[in-house]
Amino acid sequence: MEELLILVIQFLIEVVGEALLSIPFDCTCRIRDKPENPAVWPAFVLLVAGGLCGWVANRFVPPLIHVPALSVLSLIASPLLAGGIGYRIAKFQTQRRNPLIEPKRHFWYSFAFTLGLASVRFAYAR
Repeated sequence: MEELLILVIQFLIEVVGEALLSIPFDCTCRIRDKPENPAVWPAFVLLVAGGLCGWVANRFVPPLIHVPALSVLSLIASPLLAGGIGYRIAKFQTQRRNPLIEPKRHFWYSFAFTLGLASVRFAYAR
């Protein structure tokens, strides 16, 4: 039972950590607030930036998850959680300051960044 609890805690730390790492990138990306810009190339740039952050993270922080099934689940859950957080932040900013912000773009930008990060951590963690 103790080992199961340890696995759950490690999984949650890994997933939440990867998701929270996308917040500064999403909040400082000013190109996302311009509706005339296409959403594809900033998402691609954030995917590459996430991959670079994942590479750096693998160098300095060893992976916490050593069970293959949980690694795959983390690869799915981290981008979805980050996208949800990015969407909520954008929704809050829309209500407070800038009505031009599109929350669905923030979802995809956060999703792309964290997908790059989680993919690199998954691929090169072994």
